[in-house]
Amino acid sequence: MDLFFPLIPIVILIFFVFALVLTIFTLTSMRSKGSLKALYLYLMSAIGLAVVTIGSITLVKVTLDSFILPTNNFVFRCEDNFPRPVPVEGTDKNALAVPSEEERQAQIKRCEEDQVRQRTFQRNSAYNTSIAMLVVGVPLFLYHWQLVKRQKEEEPVA
Repeated sequence: MDLFFPLIPIVILIFFVFALVLTIFTLTSMRSKGSLKALYLYLMSAIGLAVVTIGSITLVKVTLDSFILPTNNFVFRCEDNFPRPVPVEGTDKNALAVPSEEERQAQIKRCEEDQVRQRTFQRNSAYNTSIAMLVVGVPLFLYHWQLVKRQKEEEPVA
């Protein structure tokens, strides 16, 4: 189910190490006058790219889990946790009885429907989060990277 989950921290770590090395290399080659501005621009570009990377990985993972590699392995199995005692009508509120086979099947069906609703909610929530990360990260990265390129073009050759 979580095929790509162990890879996410590794990809993020590699990305940040690469971004840090790139930033340090660029800053050492620049004059100290624009170093703070360059640091800010590279840092914001790296943050935007990290947000895009995480959002893209999440989107791919949710899509794979939902459509390409669907699983029905629920942690909570309805069949193992039912029948649950039901209140006996017309008696004390604390009186419970073992449900009939029909009531047991109805309980299992409600449980399975709840699981499907919960999984759908989780999938939709993950889609919304990953799309929001892309909507925020792409403009953040593109805007600051354009400023980095413009600053490099305006920089006098020494």
